[in-house]
Amino acid sequence: MTAEPEYAAQPDFTRQLTRAGALGLLLALLVSLTQLPRSAQYFPGRVMGISLAVFAVATLVAVTQAVRNPERLGGLRLAGVTSYLLLGVYAVWGDPLAPTTAYAPVTTPLMIGAAAFTVGFGPRRGAAASILLGLAVAHQRALAVGVSQGALEAVMFTGTQMAGAVLIQALLDESRAVIAGYRSLTEMTMREKLANADLAAGSYLDSLVHNHVLATLLTASAASSPAEHDQAAAQARRALALMNRPSPLRRPQEWRDLVQEQADRLGLTLHIAVAGTPRDPASAQALLDATTAALTNVARHSGQREVHVQASFTPRRSTVTVRDEGAGFLPDRISSRRHGVRHGIVERIEELGGTVAIDSRPGAGTVIRMSLSKTPSVLPVVEFPPVVRNVLFFTICLFVQAAFLAIGWRFREAYPWWLMPLVVLTFGVGLTVLWTIPATSRAWIPVAAAAVVVPTLALAVTDDVTTGDWRLWFVGFFDPVFATVAFRFSARAATLLALAQFPLYVGVIRLTAGSWAPAQAIEATVQLVLWAVVGGHLAWAFSSSTERTLALAAATRRRDDAARLAQANTEALDVRLADLRTRAKGLLEHIAADAGDDAGLADRARVAEAG
Repeated sequence: MTAEPEYAAQPDFTRQLTRAGALGLLLALLVSLTQLPRSAQYFPGRVMGISLAVFAVATLVAVTQAVRNPERLGGLRLAGVTSYLLLGVYAVWGDPLAPTTAYAPVTTPLMIGAAAFTVGFGPRRGAAASILLGLAVAHQRALAVGVSQGALEAVMFTGTQMAGAVLIQALLDESRAVIAGYRSLTEMTMREKLANADLAAGSYLDSLVHNHVLATLLTASAASSPAEHDQAAAQARRALALMNRPSPLRRPQEWRDLVQEQADRLGLTLHIAVAGTPRDPASAQALLDATTAALTNVARHSGQREVHVQASFTPRRSTVTVRDEGAGFLPDRISSRRHGVRHGIVERIEELGGTVAIDSRPGAGTVIRMSLSKTPSVLPVVEFPPVVRNVLFFTICLFVQAAFLAIGWRFREAYPWWLMPLVVLTFGVGLTVLWTIPATSRAWIPVAAAAVVVPTLALAVTDDVTTGDWRLWFVGFFDPVFATVAFRFSARAATLLALAQFPLYVGVIRLTAGSWAPAQAIEATVQLVLWAVVGGHLAWAFSSSTERTLALAAATRRRDDAARLAQANTEALDVRLADLRTRAKGLLEHIAADAGDDAGLADRARVAEAG
């Protein structure tokens, strides 16, 4: 049973890779068809026909699967295995003197198919198979052109595949690092929220104890007249109302019932209208706590026993309006010690990113509007990997280019002395710039333009450009530049620039050699387009897969964190309130019953207050 590559479980990543592979196979097949007349002199007709037919079938399967079921890798695996079988055909039946340029039906399909093998079976297996590819090419070419050039051509073939395998593995590693970092960050944020929930519960309890319970006990302990006993009883009833905090919201449908429960506990006549059902537990609990705090304020300060509550819950926004016709107040003069408005309402809503608007003035009643919006999760920007693991990719590219240069050196008589330094300098500076500038920079544009102009200039000053040999080594020298432009900056621009090479090459060959050579131009253009397409698809695969994973992780984390936060806040407050009830509820109920004739009440109140 074949072990699946790691990215097989990431549909977005796999989808882009299969589409890039299918497009590459189609381009290889196009080259094969255009080179049929030239292939006959290097391969027996029957062998060539069978090989091309087999590759065409494998390509058709890969393309069909990329269209109908792009999340599966079976089509690319078939194409990869088929290409390695064609390698055997090349090694056994091919003419050793055949140049390793794109002569159909073997060499170009072999290169693309080897890349398909890497995608289908994973970077590590692809890298291992590319070594086999290089050895076979080296053996076959060494028979024709000597050990040195055969080895260099093998380096070119193997290095190209290794670069792709390393880059795919680097993307996977970077994707894991981004996701792990995001999860670590959200976990730290959640721990802070849980700690804040505990602090908020403690703050609520401290306010309740200091502003109500202790005040009641102090008043009761000092009461000596009926009026003072009445005052202590009223304070005790208020403290009991605050201690009898509504139960936490267990189900969304309970929201109205819990508001009604608090109103009944406070002796208020409630007129309530609720539209929709709460969807977010944290928002619903926050609005419930703030609404019950507003009801408590109505009971304590408004002088009215009627209150109106309107609530609306939609997928995007939750709003609650609490209105009374009571005494009113000046919102600008809310004391920081006023727990009900400052802490119980405003801070409770604002800590979740909501807003609170208070419309009130003395003698004109109060309207409190609370709103919480569903905000999209803030995901980190998925930037493409910096030069960390990609140093290896960069090194492999330079290694492959060294093989190009060594091969090109054999044809140095075919072009001016300054051409090779110009090509090397342009490539080296250009690739370095592309991998070091920020992804938002526009400095890639002149580099991409140079990658178009320099090979075209080289083509114009090279002798016998229609000869089918390695004198046109510089055409493929800029492949990594196009791949990098597509990967880090703009896949569309890289592809369009690669396609623009075809008319440029055809025109230059016509002007310098006096003949049309579309096959040569196709060979050069196809490899540039292929590198641009693959680079773009790798970028899309990395960004879309990572962003989708982060989005799913954020949605899950948001849901779980909301539940954990609401539960932690509720549990912390309930535990503290339960302890307070155990210590003070009985005495407060006794005081609230207006037991002014209880001779020992003052002493018990003084003892409780002191404790």
